[in-house]
Amino acid sequence: IAPCEVAFPLPAAFERAPGDVVDVVMGIGAGKPANRWPTSAWTALAALLTDAGLRVALTGRGDQEERSAAEIAARCHPPPENWVGRLTLPETARHIRRSRLYVGLDSGITHLACAMGHPVVALYGPADPRRTGPWGPRARVLRLALPCAPCGQRHCPLQTQACMTDLSPAEAVAAVMASLPPPA
Repeated sequence: IAPCEVAFPLPAAFERAPGDVVDVVMGIGAGKPANRWPTSAWTALAALLTDAGLRVALTGRGDQEERSAAEIAARCHPPPENWVGRLTLPETARHIRRSRLYVGLDSGITHLACAMGHPVVALYGPADPRRTGPWGPRARVLRLALPCAPCGQRHCPLQTQACMTDLSPAEAVAAVMASLPPPA
């Protein structure tokens, strides 16, 4: 399957303005349980990015994401900004556009960030990025080459979810730092 590119033009008001300093928006949710990264991994990634002097924000929707965001914020010092469940889709797009990079899972928000032409690091496990994307010149996929992946299943058939749980925060932070554009 040949990748395609999708353009999603945004109003000029969505561009980063002087004083906007959110560096990384982390989209911590995914519709399929097998596509989710553990909250402990998100917490470690947020801590590593914050320790590197970056300002981090969380986005997502749903009860599970709200619980995860609260746990991440409670364990990180300073805590990332928590936008989970607080933004409309256009507001989410605006905040992503004003950040330097988006990191997320196989989710609609990750695909939206790619369609906006934004720098993206996508953490993939059971999804096949050749089939589902993310597509675009500024999208980078981080995934483990396991014999069982990509399986495309909603729930891990091996009940290990190793394709996601074994993806380390250190690997994710390295991908983020390599993909992070310079500050505006």
